[in-house]
Amino acid sequence: MEKNRNIKDLIRSAEEGDIEAQLTLAGVGKDGYDLDVDMGLAAKWLKRTANQGVAKAQAHLGERYLRGIGVSRDYEKAIHWLKMAAEQNEPSALADIAWCYQQGCCVDQDYALALQWYLKAAEFEHIVAQYNVGYMYANGFGVDRDPIEAIKWYKIAANKGNSKAQLNLAMLYANGIDIEKNEIEAVEWFRKAAENGYAKAQYNLALMYAEGKGVPQDNEQMLKWTQKSAERGYCRAEYYMGLLFMDGKAVEKDLPAALSWFYRAAEQDYAKAQYIVGKFYADGLDVEISHKTAVVWFRLAANQDHRKAQYRLGNCYYNNLGVEQDYSMAYQWYRQSAEQGYAPAQLNLGILYAKGQGTEQDDVKAYSWFYVAAATEPTANDFLKKIKKQLSEEGLAYAKKHAKELRAQYPQDKNISVKK
Repeated sequence: MEKNRNIKDLIRSAEEGDIEAQLTLAGVGKDGYDLDVDMGLAAKWLKRTANQGVAKAQAHLGERYLRGIGVSRDYEKAIHWLKMAAEQNEPSALADIAWCYQQGCCVDQDYALALQWYLKAAEFEHIVAQYNVGYMYANGFGVDRDPIEAIKWYKIAANKGNSKAQLNLAMLYANGIDIEKNEIEAVEWFRKAAENGYAKAQYNLALMYAEGKGVPQDNEQMLKWTQKSAERGYCRAEYYMGLLFMDGKAVEKDLPAALSWFYRAAEQDYAKAQYIVGKFYADGLDVEISHKTAVVWFRLAANQDHRKAQYRLGNCYYNNLGVEQDYSMAYQWYRQSAEQGYAPAQLNLGILYAKGQGTEQDDVKAYSWFYVAAATEPTANDFLKKIKKQLSEEGLAYAKKHAKELRAQYPQDKNISVKK
């Protein structure tokens, strides 16, 4: 009853021309009133107040048309009201127009104009605009890349509590990009953003504790911040939680719990998690083996260029696991994985060339891929010896030349152990 009386009082004041009352009614939905009633009421007062030339109302009305909040999305009306408000230097309108130019929404994309509008909004202390000015300078959008200006604006926004600016500053300090590396400073900025509830920062703070960078190594703190991030739905943290349960690190080993976390990340299209879910079903890790299910997940990850998933999908086609045997498809997936430097795929690609499965038989190409794989895959040397005997002296010389070119073109990550 009290709420209803308050609305009646506001309406009476608004009808009498009280701008503050009109603005309150325009945004009344945010105060917890019944949505079905208030959306119509809010739209009515927002338009009425905007038509009176109130910049704040014009900006909000423009944004509602831009986002389709409470009204049908209408870019023409959005830019009209935003520009009306911008003429009165309403900061949020200036920032929204900048965003439109940055994204090419309502207007033709123009990074230079986007930066100009962000700078105008930033001058009026619009914090998100200040962050975006830093972002534009950091990435060279609409201006020559300028790390000093980027860091300046990031710090301005970060010191006012902008979580994205805090995270970006932390990443710069952590990696020593455009600024002297300082892991202690990085931790402090990660922490500020993390305490603001920013999931990406929470995850990165967890990694700092996990690796003992900028803080003493602390698995308890690592788990705390990983959980916070994962519970907010950040896919990388969900994946990391899966790894913790899978390996029994900081928690008791629990494969069902691990799979549950991997699923959460995989459903957000996170390729690493999709690959691991596929691996659970392919290898029967605490679940019944289902190659068909494995193929589904391997394919999702493979389509995102996950090289191990491409290799495993190639195996499925080669060995008739969950799909009909198809050497040409095996060849395609092995090749994609091999070209990303994955040694087992390079080895298998060599075998396909040697046998002429899924592709034309070619001893020179077989030798070349065996040579590339042999950098980290010892069994490739046995295949090299066999195929070498089948090549003429001239053919072998050409194969060696071609092999060295392939190794330079598709290098392996030698710091990563290779597992089939």
